Order: sequence, then C-alpha cells, then structure tokens
Amino acid sequence: MNVPLFINARTDVYVRGKGMDAPGAKLDEAIKRGAAYKAAGADCFFPLAIQDEGDIKTIVEQLQMPVNIILIPGVPELNVLHTIGVRRVSLGPGFLKIAIKAMKNIAVKLQQREGLSDITTNEITSDYLINLVNKK
Repeated sequence: MNVPLFINARTDVYVRGKGMDAPGAKLDEAIKRGAAYKAAGADCFFPLAIQDEGDIKTIVEQLQMPVNIILIPGVPELNVLHTIGVRRVSLGPGFLKIAIKAMKNIAVKLQQREGLSDITTNEITSDYLINLVNKK
C-alpha cells in the first residue's frame, strides 16, 4: 500500500519485570528483547519507564539502534539523553497534563475575577488554531 511505517518496539520490563529483582536483570532482559526486536525489523526500541542513565547508555551502546525514552520523573535531562545517544523521546500524557494545568490555573484566576490579560494576550490566536486544524 506504499504507506511508510515506523515500528517503535516497546518492552515493559522496567514496569512489569516481576521476578527480575537481581541487579542488572531488567537491563539484561531489555537488551535481549531489544536485540530480538531489531532482528525482526523494528526501527526503534522503547524500554518503557527506564530511568537510570547507565542502563540507558548501555542499551544504546549494545543495540546500536534508535532508542526512545519516555520523559518521566527520574529520567536524565534532555541534553544528557542526547549525549548518550537517545534519538527519540515521548511525553506520554505530558502535553495533556501541561494543558490541564494551564486550564486549572486560568480557572482559579477567573474565580478570583482575574486573568483577563492572560486570555486576551495569549499568543495562541483563533487564526493559529484554525490553521493548525486545517493543515494538510
């Protein structure tokens, strides 16, 4: 069908790795699964919830393929991830959380009869939204 496809192969070892309490067990299993995904044709490896900089670096070095990291508390800074070779990051529900926080903050201001300038000077205009929705 000539549709480009990007396979971001995910493993939940760091989330659901029951019985993998020995030091390095989750890392070893993640590398094993990543290698299998790579051999099967995956474009990227996504070890969900990995946080340790050393583990991330080892996975990048061992697999020699793009690695995706989800941005959660405890993950190294973006410049560190870039330096160790991470090529893709995901926000999960991060954008939604930021949007909800902004809506909550303006709702609190409105309850206090404040916030008009936050609304009227917002750089995200109606025209911007229309263009965003209508982009092809």
